[in-house]
This record gives sequence, C-alpha cells and structure tokens, in this order.
Amino acid sequence: MTKEKESSQNWVTIGQPGYLGKNKDEQYAVWDKEYGVDISTWPAGWLWSPGLIPAVHPELIPVSTATSWWQAGSIEDLYQSAKILQITL
Repeated sequence: MTKEKESSQNWVTIGQPGYLGKNKDEQYAVWDKEYGVDISTWPAGWLWSPGLIPAVHPELIPVSTATSWWQAGSIEDLYQSAKILQITL
C-alpha cells in the first residue's frame, strides 16, 4: 500500500478486541463479512507483524520449545522464547 493511498483513507475505530479465546474464529468471520478480507486495505501496522520482522541478533534468542504463528528468528520469537517463570522455594 502506498503512503498516498493509506493517507487518503479515513480509519474508523470499531473496537478494542483484546483476547478472543475460543470465540476467535467466529469473531474473525463476523469482521471478515462486515469489513472484508482484502488485507491490502488494512492499516500498515497490521502488515508489520512482529512474528514476521527478523530480530537484529537472532543468534541470541534462547533455545525454546515455544512454537506458534511466528517465524523462527523474529522479534516475536525473541519475546516468546525469552519469557521464564521463576518461583522461590
């Protein structure tokens, strides 16, 4: 999407979805039907997913068994792999 095209559009906030849980697919279907599925019309921020942006130093990402929608070596991979849970004994 060009800057000219993006700046000529009037974006309207339709809500703050947050975590959708088990109802995610149903809610996405509602939004797709109401607003369309053509991602070329989405704001640029939606296209810059942290799961697709390469980390600057992917070699520093801790080895992890966490896998999901993000690509290995991405910013999201770093974020998800660096989380730990600690307790005191």
